[in-house]
Amino acid sequence: MTQVREQGQRQGNPYLNVLSRPGALRFSAAAFVGRMPMSMFGLGTLLLIASVTGRYGLAGFVAAAGSVGYAVCAPQAARLADRFGQRRVLRPLTVLFAAATAGLIGSALGRAPVWAMVVTGGLAGAAMPSIGSMVRARWSALLGDSPLLHTAFALESVADETIFVIGPALVTVLATEVYPAAGVAVAMVACVTGTLLFAAQRGTEPPAGRAQPHAGAAGPLAGTAGPQAAAGPGRGGRGARLPAPGLVTLVTVPLRKPVNGEIDLSSTFGVRVDPFLHVAAMHTGLDFRGDAGDPIHATAAGTVVGAGWSGGYGRMVEIDHGNGLSTRYGHLSQIDVKVGDEIRIGQVIGRMGSTGRSTGPHLHYETRIDGDPVDPQKFLHAGARLAGASSDW
Repeated sequence: MTQVREQGQRQGNPYLNVLSRPGALRFSAAAFVGRMPMSMFGLGTLLLIASVTGRYGLAGFVAAAGSVGYAVCAPQAARLADRFGQRRVLRPLTVLFAAATAGLIGSALGRAPVWAMVVTGGLAGAAMPSIGSMVRARWSALLGDSPLLHTAFALESVADETIFVIGPALVTVLATEVYPAAGVAVAMVACVTGTLLFAAQRGTEPPAGRAQPHAGAAGPLAGTAGPQAAAGPGRGGRGARLPAPGLVTLVTVPLRKPVNGEIDLSSTFGVRVDPFLHVAAMHTGLDFRGDAGDPIHATAAGTVVGAGWSGGYGRMVEIDHGNGLSTRYGHLSQIDVKVGDEIRIGQVIGRMGSTGRSTGPHLHYETRIDGDPVDPQKFLHAGARLAGASSDW
């Protein structure tokens, strides 16, 4: 009877259910701490360099070097983790990140040459562990094809949102009110502490040398090329193989606009004033203005890994495009796809709305690399150039 009652309680709270799995709470909590720098490091670098040198252009350049380093190296590190195991990759990567960050702080405070700050900033970004993808890989290994896997991914999405609310405010206070290097230093300590605790938990580490489950079960690819790297949508939107690797790469990169007509943005990627809390907070995507019911299009081919209610996103669709790339479409009024569907580029996946944490009809659109948000405009600008700035693209 006690077991039946406990089972009923777990069914009533799916989040407690997933966290009650052996080792789940420990690795999820460690991952939360370990990925705090993703909302702190770039802004902390900007504030550090600007405070010491008074040159905001240089500060932005150094911060950009870190972002480029992370975007280039994070997918490669995740693939190495799939091949050799998370622990074997994370420990040396963490040491390199700590050393590069210490070098960045030292070069900034010591007013070293510009190249020294750019190099150390780029190395720190390149070595920053991609914990977001690895914690999702652990959930995939722990839960397999269970319906609770989507609950676990929703939990991590909530954790990401919390990080992007807390992190920018914390690093700003530390850098402006305590010491210019304090924000970057605290981000480094959080990363080192959380990552080493995460890596130490061998019992929940996915087996090395084995591909992660199919994206339909695993959500955003956890640093593995997976089957979607070589598969695209067939005629009618169901997974037929595409003949040319170059074509697969093109159609699975989110270069298309998610809406019709001219782009009209109400919010861009980066720190902004939160419309509900009225404090500085990280905005992890682009907000497209429009009317309720406007069609929303997939920006690249891929597999639907999330389709339903997801906290502040409201009704949301998440598409895995392979090679660590994924996109999210939030605040929808209607969802026209389901988990597991193979999606072609430009396909209508839902309708614009104002569900969830929203102040009016719009689309919240995100692009992510190994689970970490990146500015979608980088992809959209590349797509516009490839299409000759055609309004039909």
